[in-house]
Amino acid sequence: MSIKDFKVTDVTYHRNGICGRQFYSVRFSFDNDERIMDNMLAVVPHAACKSGDGAECFVIDMNNPTSYWRGDDFNDQICAAVAEYEEGGPARFKAAMEGFRAALKRPT
Repeated sequence: MSIKDFKVTDVTYHRNGICGRQFYSVRFSFDNDERIMDNMLAVVPHAACKSGDGAECFVIDMNNPTSYWRGDDFNDQICAAVAEYEEGGPARFKAAMEGFRAALKRPT
């Protein structure tokens, strides 16, 4: 599959319960020569990006949640986004989200 114009819109870190498995969710869009996929969600365990195991990257189209995509097709891009997030990206993403929320507020 051809992946062009891969853009990450959000990265968040999660953990299942107190001692649960750590994972990231990554919202992204891309163009696959057939159409622009603009609302994708990937879930990847924390350890999977460290090991390069694309088999544990799960991807769905949020516009059509019954569809599924091969996570290994996106693993390199998803893990690069997670690495950027871990290297200080959280502040950048937080600032972007605060700017977005501020833009949504109506002037009083």
